[in-house]
Amino acid sequence: MRFSVVFILLAVVFLGSCRKDPNPNVDRFRILKEREQVSTSLDRVSVSGIYDYSGAVDDMLFRLGTDSHLHGSKDYEVMLNANTYSVTVDNLQAGTLYYYAYVVDLGAAEHVTEIDSFTTLSGAPEVETLGVLVIDSLEVRVKCKVLHDGGVEVTERGVCWNDYGDPTVDDALMAYPEGGTGEYTCLLTDLQPLTSYYVRAYAKNESGLSYGEVLEFNTGEEVNLPAVVTIEVAGVTTTTATCMCHVADDGGAEIIERGACWSTDDNPNVMNFIYANGGGVGNYSVPLVDLHAHTRYYVRAYAKNSKGIGYGEVVSFLTMDYLNPPLGAVNGVFTVAEGRQVWFSQSNLQYRASTNQWRFAEELNEYIGLSNANIAEDYDGWIDLFGWGTSGYPHGAVCYQPWSSEENLECYWAYGAEAYQLYDQTGQADWGYNIINGEGPEGQWRTLTSEEWSYLFFERNTGSGIRFAKAQVEGVNGVLLLPDQWSTAVHYLNNVNQEGASFSSNVMTLMTLDILNSQGVAFLPAAGRRDGTVVDYPGSRGYYYSSSCVGRWARGMAFDYNSLSTSQTITRSIGCSVRLVQDVARR
Repeated sequence: MRFSVVFILLAVVFLGSCRKDPNPNVDRFRILKEREQVSTSLDRVSVSGIYDYSGAVDDMLFRLGTDSHLHGSKDYEVMLNANTYSVTVDNLQAGTLYYYAYVVDLGAAEHVTEIDSFTTLSGAPEVETLGVLVIDSLEVRVKCKVLHDGGVEVTERGVCWNDYGDPTVDDALMAYPEGGTGEYTCLLTDLQPLTSYYVRAYAKNESGLSYGEVLEFNTGEEVNLPAVVTIEVAGVTTTTATCMCHVADDGGAEIIERGACWSTDDNPNVMNFIYANGGGVGNYSVPLVDLHAHTRYYVRAYAKNSKGIGYGEVVSFLTMDYLNPPLGAVNGVFTVAEGRQVWFSQSNLQYRASTNQWRFAEELNEYIGLSNANIAEDYDGWIDLFGWGTSGYPHGAVCYQPWSSEENLECYWAYGAEAYQLYDQTGQADWGYNIINGEGPEGQWRTLTSEEWSYLFFERNTGSGIRFAKAQVEGVNGVLLLPDQWSTAVHYLNNVNQEGASFSSNVMTLMTLDILNSQGVAFLPAAGRRDGTVVDYPGSRGYYYSSSCVGRWARGMAFDYNSLSTSQTITRSIGCSVRLVQDVARR
């Protein structure tokens, strides 16, 4: 029994002699907190002091963070000299509580001291007056910037000014709508003319008020609104007029815009229809366009400078009423270019060679179709598909006769040259130069240009907003053209202004078309085309010539069951439909 006790004691002594203390002196390292100096500013801390330790300290780090347990903290190198230490950390947040400790390398072990804390200072914001921009003689923009909020939210910032120096918020001031940091701009108005002013930025937080540097600026002479005169309205038509205007005085600042504004209300302003005509003083004229017939308008001149907008007196005028359409025309007006309107013929153009006779088709939806294959000089029937420029006048083309079926496109050059349009030279290459239905003088009708076709379908303004719609009339496919003053109360139409719509979008009887026609609607049937003496696509596609050409080809309007184009290129020898118009201005 005694032997066992002795053995156990020896084992304990032996095992105890094998365990080694990693750093028996760690507990002897001590920061003398009563001697530590902590100095803070808005964004910096400097710490210095003395530590007590008899051994060597290889390295010391300053562990700093905003978490009380120093999670996510950063380490900074500490300067050591004998038993003293010092460290400085910049770019801190003002008014913020920080926690710190020291990480000490004692060679055989690392020692972390107890966690302590400090708070950076809070102060007034730091603000800068960046610059002054004189907009005109009595208006100034002041650009400023809050560089630092001082550790506390900036609750107010702005500018203050006076005319004797060192302005404060007790003088005139303008507070910016929002607090915070960063750049901001204040507009100073209602200043006195020919005066020296002093201005500077300011910013406030709960810690105090601070100012930027003082800048000086000088105002000029007082600026007034321009003096403008509405002289008269001249050249009134159904849809256009001209307003004569005059800027009598620029108000002391450059006229940056002048023009006229008009409306059917009796007090027009620049929020209504306007037309700007450059700047400067003196006389100028303004075209008034896209007006409605037989409508009273009110118009006045205006001019703008840095002070604002000056208006002339209001002048009223009444646009002309539409004239009666010519014989053979639809009773509706169509705008085909700015300030240009036309009447459309009731139906497509037709010709009979045996009697040398031109007419418009007797029915609104009529087209000849396959019988165009009988085209010949002695053919006694009617045809309605013509090669380009085949007006019947010897204008210079080889194939100028309406019955021409030659397939060489050079034979269809108007006036014998590739570049000529139908309306060039004598105008005789246009089918409309003929007497139609035995009535009227030569040249009364004409063919639309390619640009006019495009404007008609895609650009013009109409009272209803509707320009065209595809339709099927008594089984005849085609396109309805709606006049400028079309009323949707007459008839509801589906899929309007849609090139990709199908003909079945609007199925109607000839009686319905007659009603629409009485309200100015024109119908373009899908009459197909002729290539030599072969007729293609009658009833499914429409090809209508324009008076324009490009290179070796003519331009035209074409459509089928799911498309519509106003810039189609067509071989000039191809026979296409012709729809004539007459200019409203001619009457």
